[in-house]
Amino acid sequence: MSFDPRLKIAAVALLGISLFLWPEIPSLSVILLASIGLGLLFGVKYRAQFTTLRHLFQLIVIVSLMQLLFIRTGEVLVSLGSFPLITTDGLDRAAFTALFYSSLLVGGLIMTTMTNSQAVRGLLQLGLPYRLAFMTMIAFDFIPFFREAFDDTVRAIQLRGVDIKSIPLRNRLRVYSYLLTPVVASALMKARYLALSMQTRGFGALPKRTMYRSSSFSARDWIVLALLLSLFLAFLSIKVLPRMAIS
Repeated sequence: MSFDPRLKIAAVALLGISLFLWPEIPSLSVILLASIGLGLLFGVKYRAQFTTLRHLFQLIVIVSLMQLLFIRTGEVLVSLGSFPLITTDGLDRAAFTALFYSSLLVGGLIMTTMTNSQAVRGLLQLGLPYRLAFMTMIAFDFIPFFREAFDDTVRAIQLRGVDIKSIPLRNRLRVYSYLLTPVVASALMKARYLALSMQTRGFGALPKRTMYRSSSFSARDWIVLALLLSLFLAFLSIKVLPRMAIS
């Protein structure tokens, strides 16, 4: 089922705004479920993407567990003798991290259901300057690049006889921090070559660009957009009106 790129961009934008407007745990749970549902509607293949992005999911789980175990403020929920293991603040922070970044990741997966040309075309038709639209899509293009660079670096370490899975958790986190240096260096090299390629092709020489193709909203797109806006406004009224009444 094909949807207009502008609808997908609007859906991701509404999800992102909702994440920052309502950072409470119940609200984040609803936003994550809505993100997953929209991903299914827009054609995200979660099983294949989970296999591909497993390291990012593992990173979210590790960060959440670290906050759960190392934040000691708040009421103690689980203790080992006199030593607090899990507190209310640690549990809240871990849940926030898992829900917030999982929602962001699902929003990114929705953007991957479009090609770069479709996304740029959608942004241009929304009125975004083409320079900014192109830079936005380049940023999304770096997401799979980081994944591939990270996988290549992990594979290179494993070929040298290092079994990362057998390393203790504390040392494994240190190894993952060392992996960031070659990944970032590869990203900087790619950005440099990309900038040179854009300059040789005369990018930005003209103030306006024309499009060979244009998108148009179908009745199905309008229905989904109306539902999204209605849910967003309903959620906004539920959250804002009680506060206004109290004030």
